[in-house]
Amino acid sequence: MIVVKLCKVYEYRELSVKLDDFIIPNVLNTIKFDAETKLEEEEWFYIEVDQSHKKMIDNYSDCFINSVSLNEVSDNDFSNIEVIVKQIDTNIIFQKITSSKRIVNKSILKKPEDKKVEMNTIDNGIEITSKIDAYYSEDRLYFKNFAIIKSMFENIEDFYREATSSEVFQFKALSLVSVSERLTDLGTRNLNMLAIVNDDDEIDLSDSHFKEKMLLEYQKYSELDFEVDNQQFIINSKKQLNIFLKLALGRLYENPMTRQKMEASSAKKIHK
Repeated sequence: MIVVKLCKVYEYRELSVKLDDFIIPNVLNTIKFDAETKLEEEEWFYIEVDQSHKKMIDNYSDCFINSVSLNEVSDNDFSNIEVIVKQIDTNIIFQKITSSKRIVNKSILKKPEDKKVEMNTIDNGIEITSKIDAYYSEDRLYFKNFAIIKSMFENIEDFYREATSSEVFQFKALSLVSVSERLTDLGTRNLNMLAIVNDDDEIDLSDSHFKEKMLLEYQKYSELDFEVDNQQFIINSKKQLNIFLKLALGRLYENPMTRQKMEASSAKKIHK
């Protein structure tokens, strides 16, 4: 049995097809989810699904338990399918249906064995691949890309820290920065970095000594989009905010081996 979730709502339907190629992925190398970590090809993130977040999985698993209450996918439902779900024993695998997987009014050439080439037209279809976007097993949810799966699971954003509206307000009020009023959308990546800055006990943007260090350090990277006036970093764009936060987080640096100036998209502290 296959279950599908509809877009933007937690409504589910039954899909009466077999997906034999839809199998449990080979998850060997796992890393606890950290938005700052970049995965290697064979690696998977995981989050521990505790009792307070169990509903994100129960929304799906309950469908397999109470399958008689599910309606079959209707014509109106078909274009709203967002997730395709399959249960294998106690494991659940998920595939996100993105716009690139939707097939509308396309013709393909098909060559059946021992027959002539045929032309098939697909008016409304969905491409199903063997790629798995998420996999649940033994209270762990495995995935590779948080941005892809975040709309699939209720309250999963709890595992991805972004600066709150209060934190953004406090940041804009700092004497160290002058943020344009027109810059209302800071961007997900910048909100995440701002949260990291706020959570780091060694970074204090309101501290006069830290401010002096930043005003001195930025001068080494004049080729970047820094703008400073009257001892304030002028921030008129997401790009300017991004390099300011990278400067605060130490992600602008000189390679000690090559003396090349570097810019890092992520970093992780080394603990003894």
